[in-house]
Amino acid sequence: MSTQSDEDRDEPNNGGQQVQVAASLDDRRARSLDQIAGNERVKNRLRFQMRGGALANLQFFYGPTGVGKTTIAECLLWWHLCQNRSGRTDACGHCTNCTTYLHFLRNRR
Repeated sequence: MSTQSDEDRDEPNNGGQQVQVAASLDDRRARSLDQIAGNERVKNRLRFQMRGGALANLQFFYGPTGVGKTTIAECLLWWHLCQNRSGRTDACGHCTNCTTYLHFLRNRR
């Protein structure tokens, strides 16, 4: 017997039928460095590199579980894929690459 929790929601698929999709942490994960709590030293260093237009070739995130390593990495990936990133420290969220990546994040389960 399965029950639908408050975090589950129904979304239409391509055929117009309702499909149950479980809400996950990915739906609530920050999409920009400004939305991430804490890690100010790391965020400031990354913002400086982003304003210059390029990040280091390698970023190594280390720390205990739950400190935001994956969230920061996804924010950097989204910024790197953005077509309108010149002088910005966050992805625009509107260009073709941003909307494609956002669609991927929502459907990767």
